[in-house]
Amino acid sequence: MFAQTSIPMDGFFGVNVFRCQESPEDIDDISSWIRDYTHWSYFEPNNNEYRFMDAILPKIKDTVNYDDYYKQLKALGVQSLFVVMSSPKWASSRPDDEKYDQFAPSLDQGGLEPEHYKEYAEFFYQLAARYGGKKHDEKDLLTRDKLSGLDLVSVIEPENEPDGPPDWGDQITLEEYAAMLNAAYDGNEGKLGKGYGVKAADPDMPVSIGGLGFNLIALKEIVELAGRQPFDVINVHFYTFKHVRENYRIATPPEWSSLESDMREIAEWRNKNAPGKPVWLTEIGWDTKDYSTEQVSEQEAANYLIRSYLLSLGAGVEKCFWFIFRDLDDGGKPQVFSSSGLFENNNVEWQGKTRLKPKLTYWYNATFKSLTEDYVFEGDFHVLKDSTVRQYDFADADESKKLSVLWYCPKERKRWDPIPEPLEIDHDFQVPEGWKLMKVLRPVDGTMKGKEVNFTTNQSDVKFKLDGTPVFVFLEKK
Repeated sequence: MFAQTSIPMDGFFGVNVFRCQESPEDIDDISSWIRDYTHWSYFEPNNNEYRFMDAILPKIKDTVNYDDYYKQLKALGVQSLFVVMSSPKWASSRPDDEKYDQFAPSLDQGGLEPEHYKEYAEFFYQLAARYGGKKHDEKDLLTRDKLSGLDLVSVIEPENEPDGPPDWGDQITLEEYAAMLNAAYDGNEGKLGKGYGVKAADPDMPVSIGGLGFNLIALKEIVELAGRQPFDVINVHFYTFKHVRENYRIATPPEWSSLESDMREIAEWRNKNAPGKPVWLTEIGWDTKDYSTEQVSEQEAANYLIRSYLLSLGAGVEKCFWFIFRDLDDGGKPQVFSSSGLFENNNVEWQGKTRLKPKLTYWYNATFKSLTEDYVFEGDFHVLKDSTVRQYDFADADESKKLSVLWYCPKERKRWDPIPEPLEIDHDFQVPEGWKLMKVLRPVDGTMKGKEVNFTTNQSDVKFKLDGTPVFVFLEKK
């Protein structure tokens, strides 16, 4: 769980999901983690009325058994980052407002002190008591069934993008969030009393800071306002937008964005100020349909998935979570990220192994996972050919096998300009002394195994074409 210099790839891949609606078996093919968006009101619609096996989900107009769903995930080895967002009406500081759920859950108190969030901290205690690994005396549990220590949730995340401005649908200030986090983490170091905060219920349950939209700027401000670091995981988001004129933005390749530098500066801050705490990138994705100016082709999105993950990995990020599992363009007016899924939406007809129709991003994600999950990344990467070629190197546990992932990306340009460089180039890959080439693969549609790449070789010098789709070069010791 803690920051590592060697990153095993079998725990690297994550995906964002909603409300227990996605097939656990389909998740297992593409991800070892989920980031699950939930609302406090699902589980405590009224004060002290707890519902985990019959959680109330208004949009679905039905109840959901979170216990059963998470047992299925655990049986498959899929771990969870459990996000709790929004205020129930009974806890909101603005219960009469149309957007009551967007305001801080401080009831009729000021909202700037941890003690104003005792109800909030009590909920997180009950959540961690149930889904953490510690058994509790029934008298300390407010649930009807008095279950505890189910060991079903891996990490708890209070709020999503708490640093977002009001036009993102968030009315909580950073001052309020710092107080909320202090309360939810450990009951403000136990000062709220018994039965408050995640750590009071399970000291071993990690807590993530709410996924940040403004990354290091917001992280430093929340730490300053909280007076400490009431979190175990540093959690950030990144989307590769560029503003090209007022109210108009485009998506760009990850190499042309500040993704790598942003992740590196967060990792450097962590190394200096919070050693041992991992950095996770829990939202990144690209739309593939023309609902917004951020649209890219399915081929570009699939290429960018692998490339953005590798850029982040090299910068010090230990897990990446794709946004999002399936397209959300089947209800109402599509918005940004409505088509950034690994699958088509629920209404697209499909008959196959998966419940939903896979997009090209699904196949690339699944291939990337299947080809690398037996390897470890130890920070070894190279920037070649005037920064247009990248190579990331992996090794297995006993260092008898190696894997290199390479791709080509032209230098930055405006999307509407003529392409000044070729879309593919010839590349000479040098096999290290004492090693032999086994195979070269490229991800393709319809399989998780990849497709053989044509190459020529004279033992140590391997020649093949490189373009925006990464190739996977496998080596073994002689």
